[in-house]
Amino acid sequence: MRTRVDTVEIQLFICRSPLQLLNCIEANEALDRRARRSVLLAGHVSARDEAMMSRLLTHYDGFSQVSLFPLYPLKNQKAALRPLLGEAPAVARLIVGDTTQYLNRLLNRRLKPESVVMVDDGASTLSRAPLIAARSLHRYRKNLAPQAPVVSWIKHGLALDPRFLYKAKFFSMYDLSGFGLAERTIRNEFAWLSALLAHKPVGAATWFIGSNFAGDLLAHSEDYPKLIAQLAEREDMRTLEYIPHRKESDELLQSLSHAHGFRLRRFENMLEIALLDEIDTLPARIVSFGSSAVNTLHRLIRRPTTLYRLPPELISAPRRAVVDGFFLEADTNGFEIRPLSRSSEQE
Repeated sequence: MRTRVDTVEIQLFICRSPLQLLNCIEANEALDRRARRSVLLAGHVSARDEAMMSRLLTHYDGFSQVSLFPLYPLKNQKAALRPLLGEAPAVARLIVGDTTQYLNRLLNRRLKPESVVMVDDGASTLSRAPLIAARSLHRYRKNLAPQAPVVSWIKHGLALDPRFLYKAKFFSMYDLSGFGLAERTIRNEFAWLSALLAHKPVGAATWFIGSNFAGDLLAHSEDYPKLIAQLAEREDMRTLEYIPHRKESDELLQSLSHAHGFRLRRFENMLEIALLDEIDTLPARIVSFGSSAVNTLHRLIRRPTTLYRLPPELISAPRRAVVDGFFLEADTNGFEIRPLSRSSEQE
């Protein structure tokens, strides 16, 4: 057994999406490193995510050691961890976006980090943070649906649950003070990525940042064309470039584009990486019905931003907290917020 004197001390970063990777990069730049070695374990669940994460890492060489690997099957996680476990490191700080049950077991039983910092995983941070503050996250499944108490008890006995997150601080772009986490939050200002974008000129286009309202957030998907019709009454659609959420339907958006005259512009990479590699000029203005990407853009390029708020009754009841999260941060950022009605005919 190794003694404390010859144990390797590291900062361990764990992420499983391109957005989490970006936030880990920002955390590695912003947090005190204390000359520790920084080890990144970056799992991906699709070829597209792998390509985006690889692209992002071409712009950043600040990690001492990088393992980019397919998250599943489980043997891939074990293979990625094997060299690290062989060193028997002391994990001085864990910086994490998300984990798996296998990783939870290692963190609970073997790695046992001295401190933990959570980075954002999009708007889902606003759903998980209050559960962590209340020390109740272990009572929920991965998708935050409640699970039976006996299942929670079994997972705890097998060291598969995420209770180690209850001591976590947050490296977040969100204001988490409403959850009683103000003293545990370090604000992510995206200083690293902002510096890389500072040289880009500003063009004339207005960007509309899409979210998957028609496919996921609206109670009735047929309301979406009516909402775009309202938008067309308020915005010059000839200068508008619609930047879709990755899950939005091309067929629907093409139809709306033909009807209203806006340009549909889908990037190969997530928006934050596209800003680096796929555009020559930044937008003059940002518009949206609500999106976590809008709040990120505010920190990256600081453009005038207008959000059109949908009536709450149009939002699917289980998704209203997510949409409320968009606007919670929007108020903090000082965005212009304009209400929409149920349909253009009712105005």
